[in-house]
Amino acid sequence: DNSDLKKWITLSLEQPGRISAGLLGWYSWNQLREAGRRQEGSAFVLQEFHHQMLNQGMLPFQRLISKVQ
Repeated sequence: DNSDLKKWITLSLEQPGRISAGLLGWYSWNQLREAGRRQEGSAFVLQEFHHQMLNQGMLPFQRLISKVQ
């Protein structure tokens, strides 16, 4: 749909950091999840990981990383 493309272009021009911030957050979250998976091994439960991380509230990733380590 052409209107969606126009929205993305407008967003990219008006707020260039927003898209890259979302991708960086996605990548960082996946890295954090994989660290938890490596640490827990076969005992890792994705839903429990998400529950533990999201119940922390809005924290910087450095603080979330310390919760996994």
